[in-house]
Amino acid sequence: MIALEALDKTKGDRERVVILGSGWAGYMLSRKLLIKAVQEVYRVKVPDRTETERSNTECITPLLGATDTASLSRPPGQPPASIVTAAEIPSAQRALHPQDISSSRPTTSSSSLVTSRPRRLLYPEPSIACERCGKPNIEYELHKNCSACKDGNFNLCLRCYRLGLGCLHWFGFGYAVWLNYERQGRLEGYPPNRPQPYTLTGRRYMKPKAESIQLPDSEVNRPLVTCDNPAKRLQAGNFCSNCSAFSNDCFWKCDACNGGGWGFCTGCIDRGKCCNHALLPIVDALDTKPRDQNIPTQQTSPRSASASLTAPDAYKPLAFSSTCSLCRYPIQPSSTRFHCLQCDDHASDICTPCYLKLVSSGRISPEIGDKGWRRCLRGHRMIIVGFEDSARGQRHIVVKDRVGGCNLHEGGPAPEGDELWTWRDGRGGEASMLVSKNVSARAGRAEAGAGNGALLPPILLADMPFPPSGGVGMRVMAQWAFWPREGVEDELGFPKGADVVEAEDENGDWWIGRYCGKGGLVPGNYWD
Repeated sequence: MIALEALDKTKGDRERVVILGSGWAGYMLSRKLLIKAVQEVYRVKVPDRTETERSNTECITPLLGATDTASLSRPPGQPPASIVTAAEIPSAQRALHPQDISSSRPTTSSSSLVTSRPRRLLYPEPSIACERCGKPNIEYELHKNCSACKDGNFNLCLRCYRLGLGCLHWFGFGYAVWLNYERQGRLEGYPPNRPQPYTLTGRRYMKPKAESIQLPDSEVNRPLVTCDNPAKRLQAGNFCSNCSAFSNDCFWKCDACNGGGWGFCTGCIDRGKCCNHALLPIVDALDTKPRDQNIPTQQTSPRSASASLTAPDAYKPLAFSSTCSLCRYPIQPSSTRFHCLQCDDHASDICTPCYLKLVSSGRISPEIGDKGWRRCLRGHRMIIVGFEDSARGQRHIVVKDRVGGCNLHEGGPAPEGDELWTWRDGRGGEASMLVSKNVSARAGRAEAGAGNGALLPPILLADMPFPPSGGVGMRVMAQWAFWPREGVEDELGFPKGADVVEAEDENGDWWIGRYCGKGGLVPGNYWD
């Protein structure tokens, strides 16, 4: 505490002691004094050593005695999980003339320890459980959140959401929301203040760095705290329905699967791990906050995207133009292109004129070219894709799928330089053909169903029994969604409205089929 003795001219020559107080309060009070009055102060009284040590100890004790982050004192407005360290104390203990008391202030080990401690803000790590099934610790996996129910703390795991277990005021998926809302209103009658259907948003927290996680000192059962702010690690918006990749930058929306509440990331589109419906590329028009460059995202194609149309809702469609890997000219969305599902992004697209030139010049043999297996220069089977116009924008379509589909088996025993490719013929048997490993050469052919693998001389291209594009089997539309139990690996899950391709009846009760590049068993009574 500092005592200032000043001369009060308004009351003669009497002296009086003005107590300004200690620390920050005394400093702020002195700032309010008139400059003239401060200049007339002619004596500074420094307290004795015992009093100074007592005041310092009273300021330091709360910090040194704290063994738990929750017991640390904090000023108003400070986040609940922040630590107020002694780095803030020196500025709060400045006097009018610190140089006058620096020589008298004792230097203790406690004060030097406190002033050297760095300031660290700690945040409680989120711990989220599913409101329906009680599954714990879903904060680091894709889950659904309702911002209205339970003050924004209503969360569902992905399985419960796909099974139709929504929030407290949820009416279904996609476009069926308003149909169900109006249908129930006609039956029961809604009051005037009835809220509109709630929307569930996909969310996921990225895991913090391992070295930033800190356990409380005293209680082991308390939640973890970290120096990495969880709010900066939160991903919210659109996620790929196949691989759960965060896709706010570009989301390929399907209007058929799951009633329109379905879509994919660019990586799954480029690899063929998506449905066969027309897909509209959209971007979140309201998401203007900058992206965190440290958050890993799915690698996307280098195709240039530009906003072409502004939708009245929260999304706007995108227009894409690809680049041919041979001529390096852009491929307009109105033109079809040959796309490889296995090559990297820099060699996956070939424009139609360039591919036809590869066949005519002999770099790709006729049976490997556009009228045959339709393979790329590296030997992979290609698809033909393009865009079609719609009321909302240009939608991505698959004009021709891979020859032989996904069930075709490559790499069977064959003479040197060739491979034996086999596939189901749709009649319960198998067909096979010798295919050259060299895309510029031709190979012989094995008779379909021949047990001895007898080779025949090359025949005309039109007579070669190529399998159909997209494979053999039926294409059926699911009337209901089917999601296997957790841990079941041989069953195929799909949403309502999905097109299951290469479907074949196994025993009347179960079928086999493929969806989004995956295959498995599906119940036979889920089709129309």
